[in-house]
Amino acid sequence: MPPLPLSAGIAAPVLDLVRIFRGGRLIDLPMVGSDWPERVKAVRSGVWHAATAMMAPSGLALIAEGLIPDWRPALAALPVALVRSATLLFLTCSVTRLGSVWILPPRVSFPALPALGPDGLA
Repeated sequence: MPPLPLSAGIAAPVLDLVRIFRGGRLIDLPMVGSDWPERVKAVRSGVWHAATAMMAPSGLALIAEGLIPDWRPALAALPVALVRSATLLFLTCSVTRLGSVWILPPRVSFPALPALGPDGLA
């Protein structure tokens, strides 16, 4: 039986694909088509896609830990990678849904975290 991190790492991309192809049709697309205000839909889209994006680097880090236990830096770098992916997705949703990165408040906090995060890895 593979170590727990390896099993979880293999499960993460499988669950991510289910989320992308099944969850997108069942959850994401109906919300995008709703009559909610555009600002609310932009935030909700950012959160949905950020959660999806976070599963892939998490899975890779867990696989690395399961196969190569000495790869602790991969796990230390994981929060930075996750916040960077969420930042990119959130800003993309802001631009594509609202036409600007300046409308939603997380435009400041999301980019600040990945900018500061690598200092802890040095």
